[in-house]
Amino acid sequence: MRWPLRGIARTPSASLETSVAFLCPSVTLDGIVVLRLEFRDGRWTPSAWGNPFKMSKREIEPSLRKTPDGYLLYTRGAADRRGRLYRSMAGLSYYFVSDHWNWTVPQGFNQGLDGSLYLTTNTGPGMLRNPLLAFAMQGVSFTEPLTVHDEKQIGDDREKETPFVDHGIAANVHLTGRWRHLLLYRVLDLRETNGQGAPPSPQTGLYLAEREYDSSAAATFHFR
Repeated sequence: MRWPLRGIARTPSASLETSVAFLCPSVTLDGIVVLRLEFRDGRWTPSAWGNPFKMSKREIEPSLRKTPDGYLLYTRGAADRRGRLYRSMAGLSYYFVSDHWNWTVPQGFNQGLDGSLYLTTNTGPGMLRNPLLAFAMQGVSFTEPLTVHDEKQIGDDREKETPFVDHGIAANVHLTGRWRHLLLYRVLDLRETNGQGAPPSPQTGLYLAEREYDSSAAATFHFR
């Protein structure tokens, strides 16, 4: 499988083991709220938070990424067919930047080890969540997508199935001496989730796509 990211990183960032705080977006009835969590007295405790924000009736599944000039946060519109991008300088207070047309399906805002940003999602129609696509970010918009996984192009007799290939969430790790960008996503059939009670199909499961880098310019989990 071809992968849209390139390793151009320079300096490894601090590992989670040496971090004393992190930002966490949360969904509330009033909108998205970003909290700052600090490690105090042996546990993580909220130390600050911003005002709630939203542009539509209901926005869910926020993804937060650090950039050289601040922070970017992406949300999925649960009531409309828009994904929305917000920016912050310090990490707690956000303002609207742009939106991205899509079906009301899972949308993951991810970052490669070279610092590049991309969106993993589907475009429908309807309940069809296939193929899983990666939209590279340029400026405050997204380019034409590349295909990560197309279940209809794998194996035989796929016309009888309505595949779900979604929830593409990435992580950057340093593992066994290598920088690795990992993208995890699920594959299953619609009838397994819509109440029909269909048994798992042969392709059902958690899938992992991996790309190795020589170094890192993005935040990573560091395993010893």
